[in-house]
Amino acid sequence: MLNMNVSAWTGLAILMLLAAMAPALRYGFGISWLWATAPLWIAAILLGIAVGLVLYVIFKAEMDFD
Repeated sequence: MLNMNVSAWTGLAILMLLAAMAPALRYGFGISWLWATAPLWIAAILLGIAVGLVLYVIFKAEMDFD
């Protein structure tokens, strides 16, 4: 179950990174692209941290019950 969850979240993270990079592929890589997509990067990082904490708490609780 853990492996399936990790792969699902990894896939989601890759999709989010690709979505954040879409403007770069359209307009070329540069500082303006970085600033334009900053909210997406910040959202992806915060979501990743939140998901990581939730998964950690869930699996930690499962381990404590053994």
